[in-house]
Amino acid sequence: MMYDGNLAALEAHDRAADAWLNSRPICASCREPIQDEHCYNTRRGLMCEDCAKEYAQELAEEQIEDWLEDWKDDTERYAF
Repeated sequence: MMYDGNLAALEAHDRAADAWLNSRPICASCREPIQDEHCYNTRRGLMCEDCAKEYAQELAEEQIEDWLEDWKDDTERYAF
């Protein structure tokens, strides 16, 4: 039957796709295989682009909070 060849090709494609996906590094944040051509090496480990952006945003927000606390402490310390 004509469909047998198509089914075999589809199954071979699925096996190849699964093998490729299983060979990819795992994101330290979302725990999914990183499917992009690049990833980011962070303090938490390798991350996909989306998780790396979220991590960078978290770090930036923490840094801003630290700066604001330091500024507040300095202004209270040197207030007249």
